[in-house]
Amino acid sequence: MEKQIIFYGAGNFTQSFLKQWLAKGLRPVCFTDGDKNKHYTSIKEGNDTFCVLPLHEALIKYPNADIGITIAAIDQKDKIYNYLRVEGVFAERIFNVSADGYLKPILTPLKNMYCSKIGRDVIISGDNDGFLTLNICCYPTNMFIVHIEKNNIEEAIDQYFKFCNSLKEDLREGRTSYCQGCPFLYEITPDLQPIISTQNNLEYMSIGSGIYGGRQCNFNCIYCTYKQHRFIENKIDEEIKEKFNILEILKYIANNLPTVRRIFLAAAEISISPMRREIFTLWKENQWDGYIATNASVYCEDLFNLVNTSPAKLFVSLDAGTRETFKHIKGIDCFEKVVHNLEQYTAINDSVVLKYILVDGINCNISDVDGFIAIAKKIHAPIVIAQDHSQGIIPMSDSEYRTAVYLAQSCISHNLKYSFECIDYLTTDVKRLKNDGLFVPSLN
Repeated sequence: MEKQIIFYGAGNFTQSFLKQWLAKGLRPVCFTDGDKNKHYTSIKEGNDTFCVLPLHEALIKYPNADIGITIAAIDQKDKIYNYLRVEGVFAERIFNVSADGYLKPILTPLKNMYCSKIGRDVIISGDNDGFLTLNICCYPTNMFIVHIEKNNIEEAIDQYFKFCNSLKEDLREGRTSYCQGCPFLYEITPDLQPIISTQNNLEYMSIGSGIYGGRQCNFNCIYCTYKQHRFIENKIDEEIKEKFNILEILKYIANNLPTVRRIFLAAAEISISPMRREIFTLWKENQWDGYIATNASVYCEDLFNLVNTSPAKLFVSLDAGTRETFKHIKGIDCFEKVVHNLEQYTAINDSVVLKYILVDGINCNISDVDGFIAIAKKIHAPIVIAQDHSQGIIPMSDSEYRTAVYLAQSCISHNLKYSFECIDYLTTDVKRLKNDGLFVPSLN
């Protein structure tokens, strides 16, 4: 069967050379483009008509197709390449299409590559049917899904370690892998060889939404990807509730994974979880370091006591500095209440980290940033700057970048610690921030 190809780019470059490409036999199955206004339109050349689809639809319709980048601007090709990689397209399937109709490979996998997160970190989330999703980090292309019979956490970790061993070997041998294209892979040079661990030794675990005990949320954030899990606890199989829940996962960590000392609990809204007291007790007993995500809409005395008797800190995505913007993003009008609760949580020590997720056209403005910085300064909170990736991971817009820069500069001028999260998926954005002397990697 002839190899299929999707053309990425439905602009002037394509219009100028499509006839020539078709004459050479280079025929796409469809087009895709980053411009939403072009989606579901058509490109015509002679008797041929090609549809322009959103990327995700094109990949679903033609899952085995290569992708040819059909744009002329050199500075845009790097952005598109990175965007395709984080959307799960392997590097070996991405090509530049030259004006004379030749496909030119973009990247040859390198040998002896490594990442310290492999076998050290794990991110767990789940669903109603007992499916576990285990990731090494937040870089989307390394997603690894395991279906566990009877929701066996031990089996999940065992399969995950086997996956990590296979991934390490792929990176050493230069084979295409889940991590291909990640900007944080580095080469194993002779001086690093003695300290590179060949063993899996879990130290950090993130437990996300979608697992019983961490589904309920009283907000309706516009960027939330777990809205389908809200208020559906009664639809979960009783065996899954009993054996596959946040508390059982934490118990397994406590009893079987003593090397795990840092945990990020990002389980919907923890202050209304039916398991919150048992979770907090277990956390205090084990004195885990890390973060517990909360929207701070409910002041929880047990949570206050936990962060004052353990190394844990609260992680709050505030995302705004004004009541109007907060309501727009969160879907709930309780900005003043949240700010008051933050002040209560930090009454004894600096136990809160504040996050600002950039939402283009909504909170990318000076008044929200200034209000947000004033709150962070009052409660002595470090700041995490991130992007809204609910619609996919793409380079920052001009307004997002200006806001990120203004946030970072404001932190510097007010002597607040800050870092970037998720933005570092894209080397283009990292380079821009580094050139401006502002890039600080994730607090995690």
